[in-house]
Amino acid sequence: MKYHFSITLIVILFFVSLSTLSSAATLSVNGTGANCLVGTQNNYTTIQAAVTNATAGDTIYVCRNSTVGYRENVGINNSINVYGNESGVMVVASSTSVPVFSVNATYVNITNFTLTGATGSSSAGIEINSSANYTYVYNVTANGSVYGFYLKTSNYNNLTNNTAYSNTRGFWISGSHNNILTNNIAYNNTQFGFWLSLGSSNNTISNSLSFNNSAVGFRVSSNTNNNTLNNNSAYNNTQHGFYVSSTAQNHTLINNSAYNNTQHGFYLLTSANFNNLTNNSAYNNIIHGFFISDSSNNTISSNLAYNNSNGVGILLHNMSNANNVSYNTVYRNLDGISLNINVSGSNISSNLAYNNTQYGLVLSQEAQNNSAYNNTVYNNTQHGVFLHTASHNNSFISNTVYDNPNNFVFSAVDNSTLTSNYAYNSSGYGFYFAISTGNNLSSNNATNNSIQYGFIDYSNITFTGINRALQTPSTGLDLNITNYSNVTTLVGSTYSNFTTSYGTIFFDNAINVTVKLMNLSDSGASSTGCGSVFTGTCTLLTLSNNIVNISNASATGTIILGMFYNTSTSPTSSNVYIGKYVTANSGWNQVGQTAVDTANGTVRYGAITSFSTFGIVNFVAAPPPPPSDDTVVKSLEIDYDFTCSDGSLEVSTTKGAEVSLVELSPAYIQLEKKEADSDGKALFTITEDGTYKIRATKSGYRSEDKDNLEFSLCEEGTPEDEEEPEPEPQPEQPPEQLECNVDSDCEEGYECTDNNCVLKPTPEPPTPDDSQAEALEGLNRAQQQLDQAKKEGKDVAEAQKKLNEAKEAYENGEYERAKQLLSGV
Repeated sequence: MKYHFSITLIVILFFVSLSTLSSAATLSVNGTGANCLVGTQNNYTTIQAAVTNATAGDTIYVCRNSTVGYRENVGINNSINVYGNESGVMVVASSTSVPVFSVNATYVNITNFTLTGATGSSSAGIEINSSANYTYVYNVTANGSVYGFYLKTSNYNNLTNNTAYSNTRGFWISGSHNNILTNNIAYNNTQFGFWLSLGSSNNTISNSLSFNNSAVGFRVSSNTNNNTLNNNSAYNNTQHGFYVSSTAQNHTLINNSAYNNTQHGFYLLTSANFNNLTNNSAYNNIIHGFFISDSSNNTISSNLAYNNSNGVGILLHNMSNANNVSYNTVYRNLDGISLNINVSGSNISSNLAYNNTQYGLVLSQEAQNNSAYNNTVYNNTQHGVFLHTASHNNSFISNTVYDNPNNFVFSAVDNSTLTSNYAYNSSGYGFYFAISTGNNLSSNNATNNSIQYGFIDYSNITFTGINRALQTPSTGLDLNITNYSNVTTLVGSTYSNFTTSYGTIFFDNAINVTVKLMNLSDSGASSTGCGSVFTGTCTLLTLSNNIVNISNASATGTIILGMFYNTSTSPTSSNVYIGKYVTANSGWNQVGQTAVDTANGTVRYGAITSFSTFGIVNFVAAPPPPPSDDTVVKSLEIDYDFTCSDGSLEVSTTKGAEVSLVELSPAYIQLEKKEADSDGKALFTITEDGTYKIRATKSGYRSEDKDNLEFSLCEEGTPEDEEEPEPEPQPEQPPEQLECNVDSDCEEGYECTDNNCVLKPTPEPPTPDDSQAEALEGLNRAQQQLDQAKKEGKDVAEAQKKLNEAKEAYENGEYERAKQLLSGV
C-alpha cells in the first residue's frame, strides 16, 4: 500500500499540472499514414514529428506499425504524454549511439512501448536526464541496448511494470534520488539487473524480479546511501542476488529473496555499513546465503538461509565489526552462522541453526569480543558451537545446543565466558576445551552427553556459579581433564559447586583426572565397613550415599577435593574424613581432612594423587578390648561424708574420676555429674530425703557403685543433741489362735502363718535395677546433645522424634526397649 500510494501521488501531480494548461490536444502517430484513433486528430508518420509539434499537456497516441515498427530516436523536451495505443508498440533506434527515448522535461508520461537497438556506448532504451524529474514510465520493455532504463541524475521518477532484458544493464539509477521502481523485471542482462550507483539515495525498488543476469541481480554501490529494496527476488544470476558495496550505507533490504545464484545470495562488501537486512530469504545459492565482509554496524534480522551447499548461511568476515545478527533461521548450509577473521563486537542472538553439514555457529581466526546469546543450535553434522584459532574474549549466554556430535567446542581460544548455557544429548562432549586458557564457565547445564565437560592439552578453566552435569550415561564421565589441563571451582577463597544427578562436589587444581559421581549401587562400594588400616566403624555420610569415582588420566593426576555430607547425622568433626574405598578389603580407608565445615556439612582434602572411589566417611575408633585374665585392673574406691543440717555430700574417690549422683526414690532421676578434683573430691548437695546411689567411673578403672544410701535432712545442730524418736507403738500380741486359717482371722498388723497370728514384717523400699538407671542416663545425655545441635542450626526433627519414643518406653517401664531406641537417636 505504501508504494501504491506513492505511484498514485505522482500520477495525480502530473495530471494536476496538465489541468492547468488550457489548450491540451490529442495527436496520433502511424507510420502507414492511417489514423488508428476514433475521431479526427493531427496524424504524424513519426513519433518525433508528433513530439516536436506537441505542446505541454498534449497526449500523443502511437499506433502499432505492424510491419517494421518505428525506426527513430525520440527526444522529449515538453511535459507531454506519449502512449502506445496498445502494449508493445515497437521503436528501434535509428542511431545506435543515442537513446531510443531521451526524456529532458518534467512530468513526462510514457506507456506501452518496446524499445530496442541503442547499442552504442552509454545508450539506453529510455534515458531520463537531469532536467526530467517526475517522469512516469509504465509497461515499457527495453531490450538489446547498453542500458534498458537509465536514470541519469534525475529525481522523483516512477517506473512501474517495465521489463529490461538482453541489455548490458537492465535498470541503472545513477546519481538520482527519491525515485520509485516497482513491479519491474530484469533478466538476461550481461551485467546487472538493477544498479544504484554514484551517490543515489532515498530510492525504492520493490516487487521486482531480477534473474538470469550474467553478474548481479540487484547492485548498490559507490557511496550510495539510504535506499530501500523491498519484496524483490533475485535468482539464477551468475554472481550474487543482492550486492551492496563500496561504502554504500544505511540501506534497507526487507522481504527479498535470493536463490539459485552462482555465488552469494546477499553480499555486503567494503564498508557497507549501517544496513538493515530483515525478513529476507537466501537459499540454494552455490556459496553463501548472506556474506557481510569488511562491513560494520549492520542488522541481519529474521532472515532465512538454507541449502547454500558450499558456504555459510550467514557469514561475517574480515573486520566486520559491531554487527547484529538476530532471529535468523539457518539450515542445510555448510555452516549455519560464521564469524571469520577479525570479526569483533558483534551480537549473535536468538538465531536457530540446525542440520548444517559442518557447524551450527562457528567463530574462527581471531573473532574477538563478540557475544552469542539465546541461540538454539541442533542436529549439525559436526559441532554445534565451534570456536578456534585465537578467537578470544567472546561470551556465550543462555544458548541451547543439543543433538550434535559435540555441542560446544573451544580450540585454541582464551578468556571466553560461558554462562547459563544448556548442552544435551551429544554422543561426544557437552563442553570441550583444548589448548585454551583463562576461560570461565558459570551456571551451565550439561545433560546426557557422553562426556559432559572435557578439557585437554594444557587448558586452564574456572567454574563459577553452579555448573551441572545431569543424567550422565553409565559409560560416560562428568569431567575429563587430560594432558596437563587444570580445572578449578576456586576463586579467591570461595569454592563454587559442581552438581550432578547424584551429588555435589567442589575442587581445585584438578589435573589429569577423570571424574564421575554415581549412586552407591553403581559404584560397587558399601555404605559401611573399614579397610585393613582402621579398626572401628566406618560409615559413609555423603548425601543420599552418593560417591565420586576419580581416575588418573596420567601418572601426574592430582585434585583438591571437597564433598558434602548429611549434617543430620551430627558426626564429630574430628571423625569425618575424605575416605577412599578399597575393593580388596570391601571397606573404607582414611585419605584425610584439610578443612571441615560442620555448618554446611563439607569436608575438603588436598592434594589427592592416588585415586579410587571417594566419599565422606565417619571413622569411629573401636573401644579398648576388655582386659585379659592376667591383666590387673584397678578398682575405684568410693567414700563419702554427709552433713544432714545443710545436705552437703562430699564424695572421695580417684582424681579425675567422673562421679554421678542418682536419686533412686522417691523419684528416679539423674541429678549431677562432676569430675573429682586433684584431691579426688566431688561435692554435691542433697535437697530432699530419699534413697540415693553414687557411681564413679574412669577410663582404665573398674567402675564402683554405692547403692541404696539413705540421706535425711535434719534441724540445725549436731545429731548427738537430738532426742531419740519414740518408737511407734506396736500392736499387742493377740492371744494364741491355734486354729486361724486366713489373715482376716487375725487382728490388724498381724497375719496368719502356720495357723498362728504373727506380726507382719516391714516391707523394704523397691530398688531400681541397673537397666532403669542406664536408660535414664541415656535419655538425659541424648536430650542434651540434641539441644546443643539445635542451637547450632542443625535439623534434629527426626532424631527428636526417636528420642520421644524412647522416653515413652521408659515411662512405661520398658527400660531395655528405651535403650534400644536410644541407639537410633
